[in-house]
Amino acid sequence: MSSDEDIHISPPPNLFSRPSTSKCVPEVIVIDSDSDPEPEPPKVSKKEEFTTRVLRSSKRSLSNIKDNSGPIAGPSKKPIPPLLPISILKKKPKPPQPVKEKEILKKKKPKPDTEDDAYEPIRLDPLELFVDMDPQLKDKWYLASLDSEAEAARIKVRPDSFLEGTGLLLWSKAEESTLVSVQGKVELTPPEVRCPHGLYICEMAFAAPRVRDKVFINHIKSLTAIACCKLTVVLFGYKEYFRTACKRYPVVTDFDIETVIGDLLIDTKCDALIIDEPSELVQTVLQCNKGFISHYKYEPTNAISENAEFFMNGFKKRCVPVDEDGVGLARLWQQMLSVLPLTTLETARALCTKFKTLRTLYEAVFTTAGLKSIANVNAPRTILTGSRVKKLGPEMAERLMTLLASEDPTVVVS
Repeated sequence: MSSDEDIHISPPPNLFSRPSTSKCVPEVIVIDSDSDPEPEPPKVSKKEEFTTRVLRSSKRSLSNIKDNSGPIAGPSKKPIPPLLPISILKKKPKPPQPVKEKEILKKKKPKPDTEDDAYEPIRLDPLELFVDMDPQLKDKWYLASLDSEAEAARIKVRPDSFLEGTGLLLWSKAEESTLVSVQGKVELTPPEVRCPHGLYICEMAFAAPRVRDKVFINHIKSLTAIACCKLTVVLFGYKEYFRTACKRYPVVTDFDIETVIGDLLIDTKCDALIIDEPSELVQTVLQCNKGFISHYKYEPTNAISENAEFFMNGFKKRCVPVDEDGVGLARLWQQMLSVLPLTTLETARALCTKFKTLRTLYEAVFTTAGLKSIANVNAPRTILTGSRVKKLGPEMAERLMTLLASEDPTVVVS
């Protein structure tokens, strides 16, 4: 060894002392006077340390990403692309597609110029209704809110000069005109048809003297002839009239009013309503309009359900199935007889035993002894064996006679 180099050996650690954070292994330090000490590595911030860890886990090459704190150690050939924001990574919108020829040929609906035009119907609806009213009713204080309420409900109210002075409110339905043969001539049907019901608004001050003189019924009959439909008489101001009747108007008792209402139902087939508030009167007009709309809307389905009430009630689903070979006809014939009123299952079985088919029963009805043969059929009272037996009797025979031989389709088998 040269004299320039000195060797220093650190003393062994004290085994009985508290362990320190430094290493307990003895270190040999060689000091070279000619060489400089090794430079310390640059400190890395926590942010850069986390970035390098993420890049190594994703197996991406490290690069010199310059930051405010300094470069990251570890050179690489290719630079890492910068991370894009989430808004850019979203799906790009599709480019506008060229318009097809068919779409160009389609007619575009004209946009309404104002808000009022948007609620006007484009075509004539068969369910469109009009309220024709007496022009004098528009000036009445108790119908002052009718125009605003009708406009909100999209009801078309129009004064009719033909009804002036009558106090009537009638409804008309718009229909398409068609050609009809009348007495050998071709004519067009009217564009509007009068609805089968209307309202007659009558104040108690107007009705009271006519009730006292017993001419109110004849007055309603004349209005019914003008309207050509049934009427509902609305007596307005009932409580107010009896509160002030003794001072300004002739006195009429409650019994007289109730008697007139009963006579209206019997003589003119018109009902009556007693209303005291203007809002209730306007609401009655709106409810009548709603009732007419629902009536005409469901009129075709109601006609079908009335003509086929037996099938619409679900009896068809419970019928006995019959296949192509005719298996099940006997049970179906028994079920048809058991559906008749006041007919039990034992009665149907007894008839099916004697008359195997509908044709044999039909032929037996038109014979001279047909009714007697049906009336003398014995049927057990219960399903139990050995139960007492009774005859069907003439009532059951007449019921079957009505069912098979009646020419009037409206006859009810009871």
